[in-house]
Amino acid sequence: MDSSIWKKLVGEFVGCWLLGFLGLMCVAVAIVVGGFDLLGVGFAFAFAITFSVYLSGAVSGAHLNPAVTLGLALFGGFPKKDVIPYWIAQILGWCVGALFLYMIVGGMITAYEATNNIVRGSMESQITAMIFNCYAPHPAFAALNNWDASVMPTWKAIISEMFGTMMLVTLVFAFIDENNPFRPSAGLFAVVVGLAVGYIILVTSPQTMAAINPARDLGPRIATWLLGWGKAAFPGPPSGLGGPWYIFTVGPLLGGIIGGGLWKLVLLPLIPKKSAEES
Repeated sequence: MDSSIWKKLVGEFVGCWLLGFLGLMCVAVAIVVGGFDLLGVGFAFAFAITFSVYLSGAVSGAHLNPAVTLGLALFGGFPKKDVIPYWIAQILGWCVGALFLYMIVGGMITAYEATNNIVRGSMESQITAMIFNCYAPHPAFAALNNWDASVMPTWKAIISEMFGTMMLVTLVFAFIDENNPFRPSAGLFAVVVGLAVGYIILVTSPQTMAAINPARDLGPRIATWLLGWGKAAFPGPPSGLGGPWYIFTVGPLLGGIIGGGLWKLVLLPLIPKKSAEES
């Protein structure tokens, strides 16, 4: 493996580490101290995405998401041999970011569990595990609205994750394609990607907590398994009651493939050649 790929992998790791810390900190503040509502978490996550893209974009391209990497490998010219190394760096970055966050706020989480009689590792401990992992449906909304297992079975959750990721990956392709006369400048790319993620969080979080990124769930989920959440992390709750772990890997990867294909095979050919030449 040449030195250039190592530099890119470090960039991906650092960008995902920052997201795993800053992004999940928003959820921790919302759950443990009630500092954010859904709108606040969406905006805070948008800022975290923006910061991470600015930090790692020039080094690695700031994929920060295995679904983006897969879409770019299939439809955007990204080297296929680099896909697995990127995925490993992304998952490790999110995992280390989650562990770093727990090092800081773990005492607050433990105190919250003690106050609310939550036994870590039970399926009811989703309410604290969701600081790190994703569940379908969103445990807080499910409890508030007294939802049962029929509201969000596994197949619906996979479709929700697939659709949200498809939107994100299609937008990423549109934002970077030189043939798109409406693409943002390099300096604005991080901002518009952050806003896109924030919007997707707002509209899909009640269903699946809007992972839209396999590493965003899998990395922190490994951390929670190590930190004592046990079966609430792997294999996860039953269908419709939080859902198994693979929802947030399978759905986004499918969405990455569809999103890349949607731009490359459907939308890009529709751009008038004159507009492409003028751009």
